[in-house]
Amino acid sequence: MARRTISIFSTLGEWNGNIRSTPIPKQVRRWWTENIGGTILLTIRYGNKVIEFEKGKNAIELSSKAELEPTLQNIKKAVDNGEFDTLLEEQLAYGSRLTKQ
Repeated sequence: MARRTISIFSTLGEWNGNIRSTPIPKQVRRWWTENIGGTILLTIRYGNKVIEFEKGKNAIELSSKAELEPTLQNIKKAVDNGEFDTLLEEQLAYGSRLTKQ
């Protein structure tokens, strides 16, 4: 799978007290794959883990790449509204180091 490199800026302190922001390259994986028939399978990740929407269903099937951006925007709105909170809590509770406060 092809990876894209982006720059994340990190703030570093120097020995003489100066603070500077330095770009650090980070590789990002695509969240979708293309099938032979032209359909797109979009997976949602939390960190490095793929989220299952239902038992055995971890992808959204799209008919073309044109649907990719609007679908990602809808998912972002759903995350902002808290619709994924219970789903994430259920899936991350198994074998996770996540602690509730």
